[in-house]
Amino acid sequence: MRVTRLSTLGSIVVVVALLSWLLEKAFTSSGRPQLSLQMPMPFVLVGIAVIVLLLAIPVRRRLHGDPKPLNPFYALNVLVLAKSSSLTGAMFVGVAVGFIVFALGLPVVVIDERMWITVATGIAALILSIVGLIAEYFCRIPPVDDTKTPSGPAPIAEA
Repeated sequence: MRVTRLSTLGSIVVVVALLSWLLEKAFTSSGRPQLSLQMPMPFVLVGIAVIVLLLAIPVRRRLHGDPKPLNPFYALNVLVLAKSSSLTGAMFVGVAVGFIVFALGLPVVVIDERMWITVATGIAALILSIVGLIAEYFCRIPPVDDTKTPSGPAPIAEA
């Protein structure tokens, strides 16, 4: 599995922001109300970020010196969760950016509760994405130090 790149996350944000802006434009052009994010969304995203970080900390400890054995399946599950969290966070950042750009482009800009919820959701999604990247970093195997082993052939044991 490759490391999640910031360019990948950035392109996800841009594409999803464009799609959410187009969706808002289509909804309001057809006379439907604007889409909006609901209040629990920022709390849910931050809660997921906390859970991902709490699950990744034991992996980091065991990879960097804790003598307890590390279950490789647990580490793999945490790694997949971290990667999916960073991608999901980027998607929600894109949705929030698209909604905000659309709302600011209207002839009459109304900054109400929906706008603040959208901003809070964007910030919470950014936190989720950053925590996902950190948790993914926690799951990296440290590089092997070759200086501890002799560079020559193995000594022959005498009988």
